[in-house]
Amino acid sequence: WTNFRVGDDGWTRLLFMQRDMNQFRAGRAVRRLLEIEVYRIAALFALPLAKQAQRGLNELERRVGDSIASTDKSEADTLDELVDAAREIERIAQNTAFRFGAAIAYQHIVDQRLKELREERIEGLQRIATFLDRRFAPAMNTCTSTQARLNTLAARVERTASLLRTRVDIEMAAQNHLQLA
Repeated sequence: WTNFRVGDDGWTRLLFMQRDMNQFRAGRAVRRLLEIEVYRIAALFALPLAKQAQRGLNELERRVGDSIASTDKSEADTLDELVDAAREIERIAQNTAFRFGAAIAYQHIVDQRLKELREERIEGLQRIATFLDRRFAPAMNTCTSTQARLNTLAARVERTASLLRTRVDIEMAAQNHLQLA
């Protein structure tokens, strides 16, 4: 039994009851429970970073959208704004890549340990896997969706910048052609 709450002393409590289990199997079960908790906490280190990155992405998406939609700026000015946005996207990606990758790896370990635990349903009690599915999975989905948003925005900026570079190159070629003529 556990509620996965960290107490005032900084510890999470687990109550393990050994029924019809030899010491070896009980030891493996306790080890799995401890690993679930350790890797769950390690994975959750990414959540505050994801929330912070989401705030930055909200602002960047707005800036990129405004830059693309603006008709009163030159292509060169819009391209400069997109380059600045791309630089900021890369900064966020650099600051989050390791932690998001680690969170995914830890999530896989937690899922694997839960499967190895082979919990049985006890009437009136929630299984650990069910509890984590309701609490832990949404946090990990937040990290995954933040990383996906980051990748999507980076691709969008790159695509738009590439189109603008092509447009600027075509205009420059036309001007050069006129000058040569």
